[in-house]
Amino acid sequence: METKSIFKIRNKKTGQFSMGGESPYWDPDGQGKTWNRRGDISAHITLVRKKGFSNFYRDAEVVEGVIQIIDHEVTPVEQWFEESVNRKKVRDAQNAERIKQYQTMPIRKGPKRN
Repeated sequence: METKSIFKIRNKKTGQFSMGGESPYWDPDGQGKTWNRRGDISAHITLVRKKGFSNFYRDAEVVEGVIQIIDHEVTPVEQWFEESVNRKKVRDAQNAERIKQYQTMPIRKGPKRN
């Protein structure tokens, strides 16, 4: 089984995770942003400091988690592609039908103007 490290920034007081970005904020839903490499999260912290938010992460910690990659569902690439093409065909047909319905709608006339 393959394992992989992921990184998050957690507020020690609230337990909320950072949403990242140039102006970070704490995610009230608890998910937050996940960085896949140590260098990526380091670059984010450097960016935040350069943008003047050096105090934002004062009471925060970097959490490294490990996930296991397991074969939950395996689909051959050709089948994946065909299913994707078929979904697009269905969406295109639905959109064409909506356009057709819109084009055949009666035009409402407003009150006569003098």
